[in-house]
Amino acid sequence: MCSAYPQAVLDAAGSFVNTVAWHCYAENNDWGVLTQFHEKNPNVAQYQTECWTSPTNTWYSTIDFVMGPMQNWASGSIAWTLGSDTNNGPHLPGGCGTCRGLVVVDTSAGTYSKTLDYYLMGQFSRFVPRGATALASTGSTDYGGGQKFEAMSFVEPDGSRTVVVQNNFGNEVFLTVKFKGGETWSGKVYKESLTTWQLPPASG
Repeated sequence: MCSAYPQAVLDAAGSFVNTVAWHCYAENNDWGVLTQFHEKNPNVAQYQTECWTSPTNTWYSTIDFVMGPMQNWASGSIAWTLGSDTNNGPHLPGGCGTCRGLVVVDTSAGTYSKTLDYYLMGQFSRFVPRGATALASTGSTDYGGGQKFEAMSFVEPDGSRTVVVQNNFGNEVFLTVKFKGGETWSGKVYKESLTTWQLPPASG
């Protein structure tokens, strides 16, 4: 992942550009590039606008391409394929034959089903409303090889808070979240799960 091209565009025509879109087709996606880009261009909005969902991916790959960018100043993230049929189509010749939509339509039966990726993205799109602000946090751990425990917290326009927690480990984790004001919330996070806590506004 490289910021050279969007930076060149901004340097040449910054008065006409206020938003940058990122895709995730690099061999190894280093979302920290978005933080570096933000530090140089703090008034430019960033979005992740193209990552694929596929039955060949790990169960948590969708979480990674939503949470990773948003931990690094992205304002949002969307999937490349919103809907597909049971053959991962339709698509243009040479297009992605393994990209499955968030919703899969069985054209023969006239029915549709929602995939795991649909519900994983829904943890953010349903519980983190427009206008929410991501909070700086510590405590996330990534040991590599998919072994990670990560959390993001948000404050919503009405003052309520949302915490989204990814647990890739094969065991439950008891989590305590402590806010800057000293308030704490604790609970169990099930193994291999994405969990969302909705918390009231801070007291006082």
